[in-house]
Amino acid sequence: MDAWSIYASIPFEENFLMYGFCETLHISLLQDVQRGMGYNDLSAPVNHDIREKVITACLKFFNVCDWKSLNFSNKQYILSLLDSIIHEYKLRSKSETDDIDSYFTEMLLKAQTFRNMLEPYESPKTDL
Repeated sequence: MDAWSIYASIPFEENFLMYGFCETLHISLLQDVQRGMGYNDLSAPVNHDIREKVITACLKFFNVCDWKSLNFSNKQYILSLLDSIIHEYKLRSKSETDDIDSYFTEMLLKAQTFRNMLEPYESPKTDL
């Protein structure tokens, strides 16, 4: 499947019209962004373009969208997703050789920034 087919397969525009921008962004983050690879296996195919677009949109519209309204399991999933992506991009950025080849470092910084912005919205821990 080529890149355009993958991009066209995500019903972002239809969801935007049906649910509004912020809800569509939440849905896209939950459904369309791939988890980071596991077990340090960088050979698995990853759609970095979708990750980049969704995470960049989340950063740009963070103050507009209500992240507090996400339910607990969605928040935990997003935090776990970002943690896995951060781990992957830390590994991938080690292979970059210079400033020109810094895509993975830039994605690492975006994912870390978004993760840090979401931290205040974690549910409080209880001592049971």
